[in-house]
Amino acid sequence: MRRQILELLMLDIRYFGLDKDGKYIPQVKLSNEIIQFLEEYPIGGVVLFHENLDKVEQIVNLTHELQQNSQFGRFVAIDQEGGVVARCGTDTPGNMALGAINDPGITIKVASIIGSELASLGINLNFAPVLDVNSNPDNPIIGVRAFADNPQAVIKHGAAFIQGLKQHNIIACAKHFPGHGDTATDSHLETVYVKHNLAELEQIELLPFKQVINQGVIDAIMVAHIVFPHLDDNLIYSKKKHASVATPATLSKIILTEFLRDKMHFSGLIITDAMDMQAITSNFDAATATLLSLQAGSDVVVMPVRIWNDSDIKQFTQYFDEVYKACLLDDELCARIKQSCIRVLNLKLKNKVKNCESNILAERKAKLTVANKEHIDYQNLLAK
Repeated sequence: MRRQILELLMLDIRYFGLDKDGKYIPQVKLSNEIIQFLEEYPIGGVVLFHENLDKVEQIVNLTHELQQNSQFGRFVAIDQEGGVVARCGTDTPGNMALGAINDPGITIKVASIIGSELASLGINLNFAPVLDVNSNPDNPIIGVRAFADNPQAVIKHGAAFIQGLKQHNIIACAKHFPGHGDTATDSHLETVYVKHNLAELEQIELLPFKQVINQGVIDAIMVAHIVFPHLDDNLIYSKKKHASVATPATLSKIILTEFLRDKMHFSGLIITDAMDMQAITSNFDAATATLLSLQAGSDVVVMPVRIWNDSDIKQFTQYFDEVYKACLLDDELCARIKQSCIRVLNLKLKNKVKNCESNILAERKAKLTVANKEHIDYQNLLAK
């Protein structure tokens, strides 16, 4: 059970420790403390941010380090959407630009460039494409990250983007289910609501997700911390607020299990958006939020806690003990975790996430791939 729970956790290793000026030290190479942590707690995945990424050789060495102490391989994830959300490699056009060009062949090519570069660096999971329909022009978080303001264009280019990533064995994770397009606030900062009725949701927000599921092309879907009262109007008690609060999609069994799994027939991984966002942390402690999300039907819980210093690691130990003990006392939750663990391991084995290639060979391949002349020339061609 301990190993099964760890397979379902994905943390960031953005920093560890402080320098002489009191600033966090970016993890471009795993510190001894993080290496020891990963040996004691072999978590199933890690999210990389721009703080982790410097030169090609450094990134290859880092991703290889991350696979060293993992029996089945580790998800090494990144947000590489293109445009304004990109961490490394060629500066490919963003989704709204691709939607404006409106040529699925170009979208496939751009995603293939992204996929080839990520694969050469040892990154195997991309939190992309964005399948949100940008139906609200005042949206502060999606905007140009969406392909279009109509679902048919999002479907066309979203499926093309997935196809391009798959050419290089990159796991695509569509986001942000059930749909973040018609929001005027940011779930990083507060609780967000989408008040469309079911008919409206099925015609707009849900349609791109439904189509890629029906096409059988998507292996993972990221769920947003958004409240959809017409899908789930139940309340959850918040110890932090000493009051009942609305249920976000990430904690909703109705949305994740009854709707996404049973009604929409999605059999891939359900991955949470980052659990350190205010939409979650303002109402729940990390262990409670993790347990609620797993009970609801999540398979992978992203960034429920930080491990940026020694104190964080001690807090992680307390967090994990609380989650583990709660699971041991609940047979239904144990079965739920086993189910998710099987999904995680099957996808890891299918996509061969445990890279066994030598560092030297991997570095050579990455240097020939990342931001090479062909990719830069294509980028410049599209920019014109």
